[in-house]
Amino acid sequence: MNAKNGEIYAITSLPDYNANNYNNINNLNLFNKATKGIYELGSTLKLITAAVAFESDHVKENDVFDVSTPLRVSSRTIRDFHPLNYRLNIPEVIVHSSNIGSAKIAKKIGTSTQLKYLKSLGLMDKLDLEIPELGKPQVLKDGKLLTTMTISYGHGIAITPLHLASATATIVNDGVAIKPTLLISNSKLSNNRIFSSETSKKMKSIMRLVVSSKHGTAKKAQATGYLVGGKTGTAEKVNQTGGYSKKQNIVAFTAAYPMNDPQFVITIMIDNPKGQKFSFGYRTAGWVAAPVIKRLVTRISPILNIKPETKVTSDFTKDLNKYKIRGKKKGANL
Repeated sequence: MNAKNGEIYAITSLPDYNANNYNNINNLNLFNKATKGIYELGSTLKLITAAVAFESDHVKENDVFDVSTPLRVSSRTIRDFHPLNYRLNIPEVIVHSSNIGSAKIAKKIGTSTQLKYLKSLGLMDKLDLEIPELGKPQVLKDGKLLTTMTISYGHGIAITPLHLASATATIVNDGVAIKPTLLISNSKLSNNRIFSSETSKKMKSIMRLVVSSKHGTAKKAQATGYLVGGKTGTAEKVNQTGGYSKKQNIVAFTAAYPMNDPQFVITIMIDNPKGQKFSFGYRTAGWVAAPVIKRLVTRISPILNIKPETKVTSDFTKDLNKYKIRGKKKGANL
């Protein structure tokens, strides 16, 4: 998707079908997962949580969040996949993809503010796209603290991959709302501002660090010469009978590039990936989806006339260096 005006250059749902052999098509292959299917897309939603935090008066940029112990809320315990023993700032919560940190940010933001921004980003309504295959998001709105916390890291909210791409474009497009379209856009850009320019600037740096930092979850999306940024998401798949499967995942990665001036957004979701030898059996987004983004960026950039960066501007480098992302070290306490 063009990050500036929402024009969709390519969209696909796999497995697809051969229209010349329609009588032998499996009905599942006819279903458009990209625009019709709704899914809990996991930690990709942390991008929105962070952007709302920066925009909100309830959270200060220098606030830190203790993630050293699991968080018990009602009957649920919120844990991190890679536990850390110190307090994280907001950029570190995103780069390390801390569920605990995201939940604590959401608590400070509050339910009403969270739902207001989800609504303004279009994540509670069908998208206005030029095809009939459109899914309506499902968002828990019971007002409970646990719900607010779990929505912050992508559970309790089911959206289409296109919703995620649209929200990503809005975040990197100076905070101005992006409306997806399949047509060449001749209209003026929206003047509907969701986030400030300053919030968008911060988010672009953080998204880049998710890929470029040695502690980031999307290092395998690094494409030589291109400033790729984004956010991974791995969520347990919802069972048809209710509850979550411990053996099946939905993985996603939403990306933009080049992050110093984002031109395109690429969002990918994979339904129930299987661990492979090259991934050491892992089936998380960092192993499964991020490498696909790298291959896409490398392949399509020459077609789109996006040249490799030979020199990154000092301003963008300065923005990146402003955030010091720490790893798992003994005694690394604030």
